[in-house]
Amino acid sequence: MKNPTPLNEIARKVRDLTTEYRDYAEIHCDGTAAGWHLMILKELQELKSEIESVQIRLDDVQRQLGELNEKLDSIKIEKDGQSSKTDLMEEIEIKFGESIEELLAEHKGESLREIADKLGVSKSTISNWLRKE
Repeated sequence: MKNPTPLNEIARKVRDLTTEYRDYAEIHCDGTAAGWHLMILKELQELKSEIESVQIRLDDVQRQLGELNEKLDSIKIEKDGQSSKTDLMEEIEIKFGESIEELLAEHKGESLREIADKLGVSKSTISNWLRKE
């Protein structure tokens, strides 16, 4: 697929063709304008397909932008989740009725993955809690 023509270039071509057609029609009003008209139509159809190509690329760029925005939102959510570790700790303490220290002591000897699964948090969260102690 060739690189599509920028929209401003397409608009310039349409203006030029319109001006040429008007000038030609003013000079040659003897019935030969039909051939010129067909040539103009062909040029306009080519321009239309270029515009459609640009539109397809624009739609693709908008789709990619939407995907990037979703990724950015998920990164922000993860970052927000990391910044509220104390909230998470409090939520787990309420849920299990024990402090994080007590919960970790109860599960001493178990792998971080097992503890994380039981508490419903990530392994890195458990690691961070252990570093705080």
